[in-house]
Amino acid sequence: MIEKNIPIPDISRKWASIASDMSVGDSYMDENGTDSNASGSKALNSFLQYGRRNGMKFIARKVEGGIRIWRVA
Repeated sequence: MIEKNIPIPDISRKWASIASDMSVGDSYMDENGTDSNASGSKALNSFLQYGRRNGMKFIARKVEGGIRIWRVA
């Protein structure tokens, strides 16, 4: 079914709050990302979306215990 005028929800306030507080070189450990690869992390997707909107760049790597996300710019 096609529906019109359904607003897109904002990214998780949890991750947006974390991303906004990060400086270049800071990182965040997503321990719940262990069930997927780095590109499948919900946290990473939220960080990337926040970064696009706010002029920030993030990168992630799968590490022991989860996914680590760094702010790189």
